Amino acid sequence: MDFTSVHTWNEPSGSVTFDVDTTTYDNGIHNVTLIATPDGESPIQIDVAVNIVNTAEWKLLISEVRFDAVTEPNGEFFEIYNGFDFDLVLADWIITDNEDTYSFPDGTFIRDEEVLIFSRDETAFTTEMADIGITGVTVDVIYGDILLSNSGDELILKDSSSTEYDAVVWGSGSHPGVVAFSGSVDEDESIQRVPATQDTDDCSVDFIINTPTPGTVNITTSTPPTETTTPTETSTESSGLFPGFGLGITILGIVSLATFVTLLLKKRK
Repeated sequence: MDFTSVHTWNEPSGSVTFDVDTTTYDNGIHNVTLIATPDGESPIQIDVAVNIVNTAEWKLLISEVRFDAVTEPNGEFFEIYNGFDFDLVLADWIITDNEDTYSFPDGTFIRDEEVLIFSRDETAFTTEMADIGITGVTVDVIYGDILLSNSGDELILKDSSSTEYDAVVWGSGSHPGVVAFSGSVDEDESIQRVPATQDTDDCSVDFIINTPTPGTVNITTSTPPTETTTPTETSTESSGLFPGFGLGITILGIVSLATFVTLLLKKRK
């Protein structure tokens, strides 16, 4: 763990695990390395970056959605905001509307208090933002396939193990445990989470209607948002684990662990 050995299996057989007390580690991205040496063969090594979050309040959230654009659907966009004061790795995380999905590639991470802007088409985004006086904003991700329905839809953020961390629903869209935003939104408006770190699972409470502000969030209850500011830290009870991960061999995730097992079997043949 972080290039320091925490456990050794001398003669592992079948499925083996080892639990690590994550409360002894700082919040943020950490490196997990698993090394196996088949009999008479060279060592096999897998390195995985993982998140450790020792806080009860989740602050990586979908912060703005523009689902009704002038140029449909290319003018649509949404953004996510990392309200934590530490970085997070997003490799193999997904954002989906339960029809189409965007998967974060390997090596993707989000800085502390950073906004990532997702657009279907960068040219349409740039043109439509310029039409309402917003210039100099750069799209971070082109997601391509997702179509956001004006009458109702949902956006869901999940980690690499398909554990859900946020869901935004509007209109006739539906998602278990989440109340949809019910306001009327024009094509020159978006819905924005205010404060940007609030998540009550009631989108009519968590979101307001406003002129789009891509790349900008508000951590107060006043409107409209004007600039990105530092979130106010609150004292929370430590959970000790990054939600969705069991810190042991299972922290490698299904894909990496399957790769490891496949390589190991090939070496033994």
